[in-house]
Amino acid sequence: MSIDKLSTSLVSGTNENSLSLANVKLDLSMIKVEVPAEYKGLSGALTSKRRTAAEEGTAHQTARRLGILFQNILPPTPELLRAYGRRSTEIGNKSPPSTEQGINNSIFANYLGADITSVWAAATSGASSIAVHLLACLLARLWPAPEATAIWVEIVAERRRRVVEQANQGVYMTSLELQLICREEFSRADLAAWDSGVRAWIQIADDAQMLRQKQLMLIINNIHIPVNTGGSTYDSVLDAWTTSLVAMENLLCG
Repeated sequence: MSIDKLSTSLVSGTNENSLSLANVKLDLSMIKVEVPAEYKGLSGALTSKRRTAAEEGTAHQTARRLGILFQNILPPTPELLRAYGRRSTEIGNKSPPSTEQGINNSIFANYLGADITSVWAAATSGASSIAVHLLACLLARLWPAPEATAIWVEIVAERRRRVVEQANQGVYMTSLELQLICREEFSRADLAAWDSGVRAWIQIADDAQMLRQKQLMLIINNIHIPVNTGGSTYDSVLDAWTTSLVAMENLLCG
């Protein structure tokens, strides 16, 4: 569905919010939320360029939009998100930006240290965006970049289609915020950049936790778990994502 058709569908919906929706011009993707306490330690590991990208650039916009798009269908996993913040901070601070004056003044200054742009973008976008970041890590683990990007494009398109359908049917659980986000563009280039940023983070995390990562992969490779292969790509990904979130939350809660 094209952006024009999508906008028309939203504005012509029966929901009483439709009239105001047509006149609202607010970029919700630029709103920055308070960073959870467990993630604040990452701040010192950011270069100025990466901080700007994570708080004001495309990385933040994409994290925020994806978070709003999927937040209504995600299970609450507070312990998992807190644990992820603590571990991310531990990893990020193992490779902080250099404090040497000569290096800081060089053309490479903004590219030193761990690239934690995607994590900080998620942390400044809300809890659901952090959960989206975990999905991005999952997809990046399982598929090469072109395939992972194609999956993002497909699940975003399907989620938007379902939101529009709900709005047109007068489903009041479809919030104005969600409808507004559905009117914004999710370009393939932005989703590819999101995937690329997450891959950079995964590489850093693997290097920082090399022994643990090898031990984990040995365990995983020797466990035979049935994989959901039925249904659409959207349904399969959502099922694997939410199941993983709940499983990790339960594990952390004991």
